[in-house]
Amino acid sequence: MLGERNPIPALRSSSRARFLLPAAAFVVVAALLLYSAITDASLATRLALQLVLVVTGGVLFVRVWLESRQERRPLDRERLVRSALAESEEQFRTLVANVPGAVYRCAATSPWTMDFCSDEIEDITGFPASDFMGDFPRTMASVMHEDDRPGVEANVAAALSSGLPFTLEFRIVHVDGSIRWVYERGQPMRSPAGDHLWLDGAIFDITDRIESSRQLRESHTRLELAGLATGSAVYEWDLRTHDTAWTESMTSTFGYPAEAIEPSYDWWLSRLHPEDRARVDHERTQATSALDTTGFSQEYRFLAADGSWRHVIDRSLLARDRSGIATHAVGAMIDVTETKKLEEQLRQSQKLDAVGQLAGGVAHDFNNMLTAISGYADFLEAYSGSDAVVRRNVAGIKAGADRASSLTRQLLAFTRRQVLESKVLEVNRIVRDAHGLIGRLIREDVLVTLQLDSGPARIKADPNQLEQVLVNLVVNARDAMPQGGEIVISTKNVRLGEGHREQGIPVPAGDYVQLLVEDDGHGMDEKVAARAFEPFFTTKALGIGTGLGLATVYGIVKQSGGFIFLESAPTEGTRARIYLRTTKEALTVELPEAIKSGGRERGQGTILVVEDEELVRSVLIEALENKGYETLAAGTGSEALELADVHVGPIDLVVTDVILPGITGPEVARALAERRPEARILYISGYTDTIVLDRDRDGTAPLLVKPFSMQQLYERIEEVLDSSSRQTEPYQLPRTA
Repeated sequence: MLGERNPIPALRSSSRARFLLPAAAFVVVAALLLYSAITDASLATRLALQLVLVVTGGVLFVRVWLESRQERRPLDRERLVRSALAESEEQFRTLVANVPGAVYRCAATSPWTMDFCSDEIEDITGFPASDFMGDFPRTMASVMHEDDRPGVEANVAAALSSGLPFTLEFRIVHVDGSIRWVYERGQPMRSPAGDHLWLDGAIFDITDRIESSRQLRESHTRLELAGLATGSAVYEWDLRTHDTAWTESMTSTFGYPAEAIEPSYDWWLSRLHPEDRARVDHERTQATSALDTTGFSQEYRFLAADGSWRHVIDRSLLARDRSGIATHAVGAMIDVTETKKLEEQLRQSQKLDAVGQLAGGVAHDFNNMLTAISGYADFLEAYSGSDAVVRRNVAGIKAGADRASSLTRQLLAFTRRQVLESKVLEVNRIVRDAHGLIGRLIREDVLVTLQLDSGPARIKADPNQLEQVLVNLVVNARDAMPQGGEIVISTKNVRLGEGHREQGIPVPAGDYVQLLVEDDGHGMDEKVAARAFEPFFTTKALGIGTGLGLATVYGIVKQSGGFIFLESAPTEGTRARIYLRTTKEALTVELPEAIKSGGRERGQGTILVVEDEELVRSVLIEALENKGYETLAAGTGSEALELADVHVGPIDLVVTDVILPGITGPEVARALAERRPEARILYISGYTDTIVLDRDRDGTAPLLVKPFSMQQLYERIEEVLDSSSRQTEPYQLPRTA
C-alpha cells in the first residue's frame, strides 16, 4: 500500500522499449519513400513504399495510443485509492466525534493501556485523550474507583474467556475529585494469526441517569410514605398506554395483595361502583383531553379487597409534553369512608338539633296547655260524682292529654331534650320487669327469650326510658316477623379496650353493659339500615307507626351516655347492640308508696305559686285549694317577692316556674332564702333543655316537669314538705344531654 515501491517508473521504461521498433520501421519506410522519389523509382515501387508507410504509421499510432492508456490507468487507480482512504478516515473521525461517549482500543488486561482513545474521554474523566496514549500513558485502572476494580476485572476476564461482548457499570474518580458513574460496552478482538488480543469499545457518562434513578427511588419512597401516612393509594397513569403503576399503599389502604393488583386502567375501572363507573370515566376523559386543565378531583366508591365499598376522593395532577398533550397523571386515592360516616353523623346531629329546637320551643307552650287540660279534667272527674257520661267524657279528655304528652316525650326523646330521672338500677331487673309488659305486646307466634348475664349489671339511667327502649325494639322486631319467629334479649358485662371501634365509630374504653335485642325477621338492606334511626322514617305501610320508634331509642341511648349499633341484612334478621356505662354506685332505694303519697287526706300549710302562664296558674291554685292548702298567686318573680314581704304568716312552700319574665324562679328562691328561710322550693317547667333549666340553679331543689297530673303535683308537694322529717339524698337536676 502506501509504504510499498512506486511501480509507475518501471511501467514507463517497458513502454518506451515497446515503442522503439514501430517507430524505427516508420522512419525506415519514410526514408525509402524519399529515396525512391529522388532516384525516380517506378510508380509501383513508390506506391508500395507509401502503403508500407501508412501501415507502419498506423501501427505506430495504435502503439502510442495503447501505451498512453496503460500509463494513465495506474495513475487513476492511485488517485481513487487515496480519495477513498481520505473519505473513510473522515467518516471515521465524524462517527467517533458524534458518539456520545469515548471510543477506545486498549490492552486486553488490566491496567488496560490505551492504543487509541477519542477526545470525548476528557469530558468523562477530565483528563485529555493524549494523557491516555503518550509515552507515559494514563490507564483506565488509574481513574477507576478502587472499590469497583475487582468486579470490572472479573467481568472482563469472563468476556475474554468466552469471546462475547461485555457491559459494565462502575465509578471513576474525576480530575476534580468528584465521583462519576460510567457505562462501558466492549468486545474482545483477536488478530487473524491469533497472536494478538485487544479490546474495542466505548465508555459513556451515566452520572445523570444514576442520579435521576436515585432521586426517582427517593421520590417513590416519599410517595409511598405519604400514601401510608394519609391512608391513600398513590398511582401513576400513562395516558398513552393506560398502564397504571401503584405504590404499596394500595395494599395497606384497600387490602389488595401485590400479586392481585394489575398495572392497568381497566383493572381499576372495573372496581368502581357500577353507579359511579360511567360518570368517573367520562370526567377523566374530559379532564385529560382538555388543554387547559392541570388535574382533576373526583369522588366515587371503590371496591376493597374485603368486598366493602369504600368512599374515595381521587386527586391527580397532569404531566404534559412540549405540545401540551397530557401524557401522565400522578394522583392519590384517599379513603374517606370514615370521614363520610362522621359527616353523615354530623348531618344527622344537625337535623336532630334543628328538630329538637323546634320541638323544645313548641313543647314549652304545649306542655303548659296539657297541664291545664289535665288539671281541669281532674276537676271534672272529681265533680262528676256518679254521672257515667261525664266520667266517660272526662276519661276521653285525659286519654287524649296522655297521648299528646306521650307524643311530646317521643319527640323530645330522639332530640335528646327530654328530662331523665336518672337512678342507679340493675339492668337485668329492668329487663325482667319489661318482659311482662312485652308479653302483652307480641303475638302468640313470637317467642321472647331472655339470656341475662349472671353477674351484676348496674347502670345509671332513667328506668322508664330504658323500659321504653326495650319496648320499642321488641315492637319493631315483632313487626319484622309477620310469620312469627324468635326475639332474644340478652345482657352481658363487657370491657372495651383502647381504640375500640364499631361500624367506624370509636367507643371509649371502659366497663359496659351490652344490651342486645335480636330477631330472625326479614331484615333490612344497607340503605334502609342507614336511615333506621331517622325520625319519621319508616318502611311500614301508611298509617302504621309514626316512624319515631327507633329514633326514640337512639335519642334515649345517646342521652343516657350510651352507644347503639344496628346490624341487619335481608332475610338475616336484625341485631340492635347497646352499650351503657356501668357504675359502682349504690342502687337507688325506692320509697314505699305509702311514704310517697304521704297518706294525707287534706293539705296543710301555705303555698306561694309563681307562674306566668295564667291558665296554668289558675288550675294550680284551684287544685291546691281543693286539697286544703292556703295559696298565694304571683305572675312574675317581682310580684312573688312583694307578696312574700307583705304576707303575714309562714310560707311553707314556693311552687315556681323556672323561666319567668324578669326575675327567674331560681332568683326568687335565693331571695326568699333570706326573707323566708322556712320556705321550701319546688320548681316546675315546660322547658326540656338542661342548659336552660340549669341557668342560675343550685340543682338541689326538685323539679316537676310539665305536663303533670294534679295527683303527681300532690305527691311531689307532700314529698317536699315531708323531707324535713326523714333523711333523703340531695336532689340532682335530671339530665337531658
